[in-house]
Amino acid sequence: MTGLRNGRLLEQDLKLLERTKSAIIFLLVDLDDFRRFNVEGYQEGGNRALIRAAERLRGVFKRGSDRIYRLHTAGDEFGILFLARNLQHAQRDAYRLAEKARVALEEGCTPGSFGIAISYPSPVDDLKLSRTACLVRRATKHKDIAKRNGKNRVHPKPRPREASASPIVSAPTVPTIPELMPDLPTDDRLRAI
Repeated sequence: MTGLRNGRLLEQDLKLLERTKSAIIFLLVDLDDFRRFNVEGYQEGGNRALIRAAERLRGVFKRGSDRIYRLHTAGDEFGILFLARNLQHAQRDAYRLAEKARVALEEGCTPGSFGIAISYPSPVDDLKLSRTACLVRRATKHKDIAKRNGKNRVHPKPRPREASASPIVSAPTVPTIPELMPDLPTDDRLRAI
């Protein structure tokens, strides 16, 4: 319906990104008060809201390496996976993109609460624990905090030192997700929900 990837593909993509030297950023988005769309417009109203939210998210996350997923946990959640453009400012850049997406959803009348989680590369080659194992769990925790703090928010905010840093800068040395997964053509990996 939304044309987005599903949760199974998120798990596969996270495993494939395990050894990347870039920071992996995962945003979890929960549409606020989604039940009202189903109550006021029946199931069709909910479907229209999901499609509108997917379109708004695609408008923000346009890089070929950005991945957007519709998650089936509650039906009204989306996941966004991308690599940090600048390792040093990953938290600040993640917050700015999440805030831009939050505003886009709000303008589309489908406000949402965002949780940010970042997995930084480890200097140790032989990792005992998966880098990405806790990524979704941390994003869920942060999304829940955003909801408790009044909904239609992004959590966590960057530390003050990062908030005042320069704007997002593209680093040509950071590989894109397709470059890290050349064996899996993008078209074969898309599955509409």
